[in-house]
Amino acid sequence: MMITQVSSSITLSSSATKRPDVDSVSNSLSSQKNEALGKPVTPHSISGVPESGASESSTAASGAESVNQVQGSAAVTNESTEADLQIEAEIKALSERDREVRTHEQIHASIGGKHASSPSYSYERGPDGQQYAVEGEVRIDTSPVADDPQATLEKAEVIMRAALSVAEPSTADRQVAADARAMAAEARAEILRIESNEQGTEAAKEPDDEAVSEVEQEKAQQDEDMADALNEAQQQQNEVQTSVAEQFQAFNERLNDINMAMRRMNSVLVETGAFSKLFPEGSVIDKSV
Repeated sequence: MMITQVSSSITLSSSATKRPDVDSVSNSLSSQKNEALGKPVTPHSISGVPESGASESSTAASGAESVNQVQGSAAVTNESTEADLQIEAEIKALSERDREVRTHEQIHASIGGKHASSPSYSYERGPDGQQYAVEGEVRIDTSPVADDPQATLEKAEVIMRAALSVAEPSTADRQVAADARAMAAEARAEILRIESNEQGTEAAKEPDDEAVSEVEQEKAQQDEDMADALNEAQQQQNEVQTSVAEQFQAFNERLNDINMAMRRMNSVLVETGAFSKLFPEGSVIDKSV
């Protein structure tokens, strides 16, 4: 979340939030796919087999051409599958980013209330043609309430909650909270000064001490409430991370199923003779003899 001072308002933005690395996810998927599939096997004959005439040579040439066609088709299928997996990974990453950005900014807006604007977003077009939010911001009014330190104090507390209640406050979010905390301290000091001036006498200083104690107790209670809010936000973040981990595990299981299907397909092609084995049974012994 990024903050820029603009007159009497600031901007809370999710541009600093870490974005999922789509390229690393796609490269990882492609690497796993290549390892599972292996390189295409080039058909060859066993040395020492006698030639049987022109008709057998023609048949062998026709069979080799058929095998090459099957291998070319399998290679195209493999490349298409890898491209589809990469596109799926990119769309998934953009969807997660969109969800993260919108949640981040909606928290700012909802807690900021009347002091905050509606969220605005920057979008990126995905490979499926859909627009995904990748950055967002919420403008929030940070000006003190004129001639009303109590209202200023309450406003500063709202701003602090709006800045820090997100799952991952950015440096800018923390700066907003620090500025609001300073505004709250000034408001408290102004409240105490007004109350002290109203007392007017030395005898009235003792009640002032009581007022200071009450303000300190109120501040301590507010700090406890803030800590509880941060703990709750951390728990929500942990739940989101757990959900993402489960989704990624399911995706890996799906990829493993695809790899197993490709292995079975390769086995069938070898068994039916579409692919020739590198070392058919008995070839090593024949060569040794």
